[in-house]
Amino acid sequence: MKFQNKPVVVEAVQFDRTKAEHNVLKYYPMVTDLATATTAEGTEEREDRFFISTLEGNMTVKDRDYIIQGVNGEFYPCKPEIFHQTYEAYGEA
Repeated sequence: MKFQNKPVVVEAVQFDRTKAEHNVLKYYPMVTDLATATTAEGTEEREDRFFISTLEGNMTVKDRDYIIQGVNGEFYPCKPEIFHQTYEAYGEA
């Protein structure tokens, strides 16, 4: 048997690290910012500081990733290449 995805319209926003560094809660309330990490050498800024809690666990959000809201209200990140292969604009921009 073969199956085809049902057409589903999703909400999505492209993540901008610069905006997030200034005020992550204002622009991306679904993203958590762990700005620093404590190591044996001291405290340092984390490169992978932004993440989303998903159904599969915490997932890192990188600059220019898309944040998609799923059909059950959950959020997850998607790489830009995959997003553009999978989705197209719907309705008014």
